[in-house]
Amino acid sequence: MAGSDSARYETGEMNIVAKLKTALLMLALAAGILAAVPPQEAFAACLSAGEARAAIASGKALPPGQIAATLQRRYRVDIIDVQLCAEGRRYVYRATVLMPDGRVRRVQVNASNGQLLGGGL
Repeated sequence: MAGSDSARYETGEMNIVAKLKTALLMLALAAGILAAVPPQEAFAACLSAGEARAAIASGKALPPGQIAATLQRRYRVDIIDVQLCAEGRRYVYRATVLMPDGRVRRVQVNASNGQLLGGGL
């Protein structure tokens, strides 16, 4: 009987050790993932209508109609939506476009010069 109690104790202890190792591994992975996420200010925050009007009036951003027309002309896409957003110290337009093949894509455009960011369509 004493031998079976000992075996059960060792098995239980091994289960606790295995669970502890798993928990530590999960914590390490979570810490690594969180460290890889950029700080919140790196994400673009879209502007209200008033803020967008002010940015356009000050010359810091082109009008959204001009951005839409440029995208349509250069890439033969249909514009679904365009939003002016602040990304760090610059303004970008987030545009949702319908590609000629029917796919929907989100792109970012430099709001001050209309250049596509992050590669082409």
